[in-house]
Parts: sequence; structure tokens; C-alpha cells
Amino acid sequence: MADINRLDFTTSGDGTSHKHLNYESRFIDVNQKLLAVGLTQAPNHTSEEQLAGWQNIVDEMYEIYNASPLGKLHPEDPRSFFVKATGMMTDDSADQEKLRALFLALKQRMDREVRGDRALLHLTTPKLLDAIYDLTGQKIEARGGWQRGTRYRRLRGTVSTVLFMRSFVNATVKRCSINYPRWNKRRQISSLVAAAAQRLECAQRRC
Repeated sequence: MADINRLDFTTSGDGTSHKHLNYESRFIDVNQKLLAVGLTQAPNHTSEEQLAGWQNIVDEMYEIYNASPLGKLHPEDPRSFFVKATGMMTDDSADQEKLRALFLALKQRMDREVRGDRALLHLTTPKLLDAIYDLTGQKIEARGGWQRGTRYRRLRGTVSTVLFMRSFVNATVKRCSINYPRWNKRRQISSLVAAAAQRLECAQRRC
């Protein structure tokens, strides 16, 4: 697992059937070492099912590793598997060409998610709360805005509360930064941010 997360690698696989049952084999080539990922049964041989098989077996691998003593000390993100993958060796059949395209799209999405998570970790608390609020506003507008019905009117109270909390957090951070330069802002206002994020999440679900 450590080699997979440190080094780039390529993937490969093939499928066959036996007594009307489909089977998929998967391999990864890490630093000129061919490693068998597993042989699993599949309901069919479509490109989507093959990609789902990769996702399932990767999730299982990382779940087992993260449950181990070493994994608890140094946990790994299963998305890093797809980010580190640099190529896929398959034949030229139509389903494999589609699988490569689906795998590439998944790799790009995972890479953006990982980069986004890293960016969020470096945001200050007020900026993080601003980002959550702006995203929620965009989702509400995309669903028809505030004038769509009573369900959206009920959200006004929620967002108004969040606006107040955001202003309060910003004022608190500014005041404590001036009066107490060494004050740990993240630790002291984490409960406020968590409450605001929870309200925003509820607002998104209602939309």
C-alpha cells in the first residue's frame, strides 16, 4: 500500500466467463512489479460495471489497510489510488475504450476533489464559512431561488441565522486577533462553525 501511494503505476485487467458467469481479473504494475489486485465475479462485462469493480476493490483494499495498526497511524485516502494511476493497459475493443474514458474521467474528478480538500484545510475559519455560504446560495438559486414556494421561504430564517453567525464569527476572530495574538481561533470557534455548516447542510437537503 505504501508503494502504491508513493509511486505512479499502471493498471490492467481482463474478463472471461465460465458456465454463464462473468469474472474480472485486475492487476497493477508498480515499479516494474506486477501485483494481482484480485479476481471477482461480475453481473456483466459492461464498461460501467468494470469501473464499479475497480472502485469496489480499491475501497476494500484501503478499508482493510486503514483498519490495520499501520493504517491507523498513517491512514490513506482511496482516492489517491486513482490519482496516482498513470495508464491502463487493455485491448482495443469498444468496451475497453469506453472503460479507459470512464477511468480517466474518474481520475480527473478524484484529483480535483483531493486538491479541493487540501485547499479547504488551508482556509481560515471565516473564509471557509464564506465558501460554504456562497455555495449554498448558488445551489438555492440553481433550484429556482427564494420565490419558488413556501419551502424556500422557510429557508430564509435558516440562511439569516447563518448570516448572523458568519458576522459574529468574523467579529470574534477580528477582536481576538487584536487582543489575544496567540489565541487559537480555530479551536475556540469550531462549535460555531460546525453549527453554521449543519444549518447550511440542512438547507441544501431541503432544496
